[in-house]
Amino acid sequence: MHFVSVLSVLAVCSFVSALKFPTPTTNTKRGDGGFLTTDSEGSLTLNGEKYPYIAFEAHWLATLFNEKDVDSVLKDLASFGVTNVVVPAYNVVNENNKPGDDEVDATWLQLVNSDGSITVNEGENGFKRLDKLVSIAKTHNIRIDFTLSHNYDPRAVVATSSNPGTGIVDGFNTTRPRNYLRNDFGGVDFLSASLGSKTHDIFTNDKITASYKEIVKCIVERYKDETTVGSWTPLKDAQCGGTLDKDPSCSTTVISQWHNDISEYIGTLDPNHIVVASSTGYECPDCTKLYNAPPAPQPSSAPGATRRSPKSRSKAILERRERAKRSRAEARRNEIQAGDRSGVKIRGRWVSSGVTGRQSNQVVPGITDGSSGVDSVDLGNSAAGALISSYLPFEHEYFVDQDNTDIENIRKLGNEWIHRQASIRDQLNKAKPVYITMGLPVSNFSDFFVYGNSSVNYIDSHTGLAARQQNVIGVPTSSRDSLLQTWFSTAAGSNVHLVIQGAGANGVSSSPGTSYSNDNDSTSSSDNSDSTTSSPNDGYNIVANGNSDSGAQNIIRQASINLIG
Repeated sequence: MHFVSVLSVLAVCSFVSALKFPTPTTNTKRGDGGFLTTDSEGSLTLNGEKYPYIAFEAHWLATLFNEKDVDSVLKDLASFGVTNVVVPAYNVVNENNKPGDDEVDATWLQLVNSDGSITVNEGENGFKRLDKLVSIAKTHNIRIDFTLSHNYDPRAVVATSSNPGTGIVDGFNTTRPRNYLRNDFGGVDFLSASLGSKTHDIFTNDKITASYKEIVKCIVERYKDETTVGSWTPLKDAQCGGTLDKDPSCSTTVISQWHNDISEYIGTLDPNHIVVASSTGYECPDCTKLYNAPPAPQPSSAPGATRRSPKSRSKAILERRERAKRSRAEARRNEIQAGDRSGVKIRGRWVSSGVTGRQSNQVVPGITDGSSGVDSVDLGNSAAGALISSYLPFEHEYFVDQDNTDIENIRKLGNEWIHRQASIRDQLNKAKPVYITMGLPVSNFSDFFVYGNSSVNYIDSHTGLAARQQNVIGVPTSSRDSLLQTWFSTAAGSNVHLVIQGAGANGVSSSPGTSYSNDNDSTSSSDNSDSTTSSPNDGYNIVANGNSDSGAQNIIRQASINLIG
């Protein structure tokens, strides 16, 4: 067991600027080389070339304490075409749940103090661990997309308790090790609860926003000149409702303005990286819009040239929609070639049904009426540089009367969600990259499934979740792979970038206080620092090493080849 001096590894956040990683030699601007940027069509580019973006969400990767494990996982991901990994750059604790002296390998990055100030962990189980992740990712040509907080955090219900005990406390499963689940890294509701709030008021509470911005500043200034970082997402799955009770003053304009302000704030700290607004993909055509500025003026004509009439904003948008319509038509043709089964079978081949999502399925109310607090078009026209939504059909209902026991219905609805997100991009004043996090739990992992705003594994018939039969959640592995193949093709044809929910790995090292443990609902981390185990599993895992998920690996590899062209 090794111990380190606490004072030697902690720093007040305002002092971290002297400890940036890595030390820049010049203040490089995005577009000068090495940083991801965007083109006029909303495509990601690198050094002027289209960037073949394929990403995995792997929240646990930032907590691996064995560098050999980090290297092995990233090497495996790179081998089948993964270009980016989505990882939290926040890991917030308070005095009540900070790892103890006997948990030296347990990761934490920021400590929120009672006055709202933030103390940063510069130790081996703190930012040095994140630094090493970035450094190793660079050797495998993988970029890290950092999230800066999460809308949900079930630990918030016990965040101020000095002795929460074990078991289920106010709906929170305290027997899981911290960081096991993707929502257990100290999101905004944990921050709010730690500062005495009982509502999801990150968007309206100045004290909480100030603490959040202090966390953001420490992270962004540290990596602002690092080309291995792909983007910043200020708040994953942002909505008016969170784990804590909804703030009654929250609305679409409140969330849009908050994202605009935070995006501008990040831009003042870091001009190099894309800021991605997590819109959840929800729309509100009838909501008030804050950000509806006209497009930039056209460049001046050459001397002597006949001057064209300026293109109206409406005409510019119509032209972009026409281009997008042609792109989606091409995408539908690609779906047919890839074996899309959303339509009928003619002469032994599946062909497109020929109907759009708006024609064939009605979305559930919260997605288009603004009650969630999200208006993707308004967010897209804010200072944020990109949008990311999610399609996790076993966690949320997106379409009325959907049936997720029908594989072909899942296929069709996933395609329709991709087209809806492309349509949102077409409505923006300036085309921006659109990402979608897509995930399907496999039925073999039903016992491990935990959805985004929970810490408890259970199977029920809650109306907010997809249909269940015979206590099984998810789809067979072969069906998942087939669905991913279709959705990759549809996304490529629609110029939409996919993030796959849930990378996994076997054979990683475990230690007291870490998030690695056996896959069940009531386990704690291993007490044997020499043992190996599997990475955390919330039901979505696609294993990066070995052959257990070779089908998915091959599909991702082929999707990468197709994107490269």
